[in-house]
Amino acid sequence: MLQSFPPEGINGSTLPGERQKLPLEVWRSFADKASFDEWFFANSHLWIPDTIESIVSAVRRNGLVDPFLGNISPENIKIEGGNYRETIYFAGAKSRGRALLHLLKSIILQKGADLAVYGSEAVSEFSERLRKLFPAYVGSEYLPGVMREKFPSVRHEDVQFLSFASNSFDIVISCEVLEHIPFIDLALLETKRVLRDGGIFLGTVPFALGSATSTVKARMWDGEVQYLMEPEYHGNPVDPTVGSLVFEIPGWNLLEQMKSAGFRDAKIHFIMSSTMGIVAPGTGGILCFVAQA
Repeated sequence: MLQSFPPEGINGSTLPGERQKLPLEVWRSFADKASFDEWFFANSHLWIPDTIESIVSAVRRNGLVDPFLGNISPENIKIEGGNYRETIYFAGAKSRGRALLHLLKSIILQKGADLAVYGSEAVSEFSERLRKLFPAYVGSEYLPGVMREKFPSVRHEDVQFLSFASNSFDIVISCEVLEHIPFIDLALLETKRVLRDGGIFLGTVPFALGSATSTVKARMWDGEVQYLMEPEYHGNPVDPTVGSLVFEIPGWNLLEQMKSAGFRDAKIHFIMSSTMGIVAPGTGGILCFVAQA
């Protein structure tokens, strides 16, 4: 088990409604919705628009600190639109990507970089960052049918039925993938299977913060997609014109699903940093899941 993970804390003022002073660094972990709700609403000053915009203004003015690359000047940072979770971009990492890099840095400091790592992405710029961090990184994309012909050098994997042997990896990274899986429980069982004892599963999803259960938008039935809501698609680097269908937006039940799959210490981590440009509208910080095999 990782020690001191995360370094729990919040700096600066914690009085509700008070304007937050910069720099602001927050890293907390939560095992259930109730404890998160209590903390989140007691610290509502973290996610008011003034706090979020002050962080973005500071990044525009001063730049940011990449978890591995150090100080980055503002002219090298791309900020487009107000969904800062998906922007504040540098060297393959958006705001949510830097939150994961921050998590990975903590793991590397304790375990080293000589780890077997699998990530369910292979053609994104973020996957290039992961390859540089971990020499033994293995990346894949979901390439059904003729898509494999378009990407002959890219490994195809269905995360519900992984081709790897059991106990193959020390870390599995999943960025914005679980919401596109017809059967999340199968993907979690497979992830647990391919991880070694004590291995780490971490990543991000468009998390349903206020919901105890997932929001199911579509499902597979007898090999056909059934739409329960208006179809929703997210960006897909291997098929950008169509995108990837969203089957469900995970809620807090994701932690119970992980435990049912055999994971322990499943938690949601809240990370917010003015120095690293880790921020999101509405929530203030980025939410990442972390579980241990």
